[in-house]
Amino acid sequence: MTSEPSVQWQVGRAIDDCVTAVSRVVAHDSELDPYQARLLAAGVVGASQAGQSHWLAPDLMPVDLFQVLPRSGRRPVRGAHVIGR
Repeated sequence: MTSEPSVQWQVGRAIDDCVTAVSRVVAHDSELDPYQARLLAAGVVGASQAGQSHWLAPDLMPVDLFQVLPRSGRRPVRGAHVIGR
């Protein structure tokens, strides 16, 4: 489905919107500059994309993900350290 150009554009736009939203949270919760916050946000969104295939895993309920992901994702953002600062 993503081979369709109009779908690719919509997916790309949605991903960019997600990265922008997450980067605002990262910048607010850390001392990272906007570029670094966006880079970290892109990694978080990318990891979410990579992990989405496991949402339908028979041994993992989506409720489990809602409990685990916020704990695992929040700590590194708040504890992010920039080399050279």
